[in-house]
Amino acid sequence: MSKLSQEKVHCCDIMAKYIEPNCAHHPNPFDCEDALVKYNPRFDSYALYARFGSTWVTSINYCPWCGDKKRDLSDLYFDRMDAMGIEDALSGEVPEAFQTAKWWRDEDL
Repeated sequence: MSKLSQEKVHCCDIMAKYIEPNCAHHPNPFDCEDALVKYNPRFDSYALYARFGSTWVTSINYCPWCGDKKRDLSDLYFDRMDAMGIEDALSGEVPEAFQTAKWWRDEDL
């Protein structure tokens, strides 16, 4: 297993390879044909990049290579934000722990 994306251990080396291809020619992963998967550490979620000249992604529930089930903690994240009375949970005033993977790691989710 590879250890990438803020020390996240991904399900397989192939998944890790396509999340962080280390492309010197394309600093923006939306421009790089080798970047196939976007990992979002805040939600511990995975998505595939769309290659239609946009920044669109589509969520995936399973690894396309090894079949490992993926999770997405975004619903839980937004429930926590609602409970704290935070209306703009993506760009508003959000506690520091909730700006990264720290919130779900601290709770051992």
